[in-house]
Amino acid sequence: MSSTETSAAGRPQFFYRSAIVMGVIVVLSFPLTYYMPALTGSRHFHLLRHLHGLAYFAWIGLYVWQTRLAATGQIARHREIGLAGFALTGALVPLGFWMAQRAAEIRAAKDFPHPYEITWFNVTDIGLFTGLMIASILLVTNGTGA
Repeated sequence: MSSTETSAAGRPQFFYRSAIVMGVIVVLSFPLTYYMPALTGSRHFHLLRHLHGLAYFAWIGLYVWQTRLAATGQIARHREIGLAGFALTGALVPLGFWMAQRAAEIRAAKDFPHPYEITWFNVTDIGLFTGLMIASILLVTNGTGA
């Protein structure tokens, strides 16, 4: 294998590199809809939106860090910090549902023809995330996880 595929310790780098790409995509996805309006004061956001954003950015940052630890062979540290990820997940799920509900209410107030239609995608994403996090917790507690 080439040095681009594995680290010096011979550990695969795919998940770490894909986590970096995911993190970059997340950060670059919000300049026009959140960062600039928040910085310039051209739009005022409900506190929920800030909490939601902070929690989800924290999660993606933690995900990148976790994959780096695993890629560099720091498995014990990866497991320790993984507990923070599980705890953060406990905040992400209700924040996600709350934000989806709030977004639907905003669409309804603006007389969108089908204000809850997009909410089904949000609920599906949150459900999928929840299921995958439960699976990862079960794998770790059964001793079969990383």
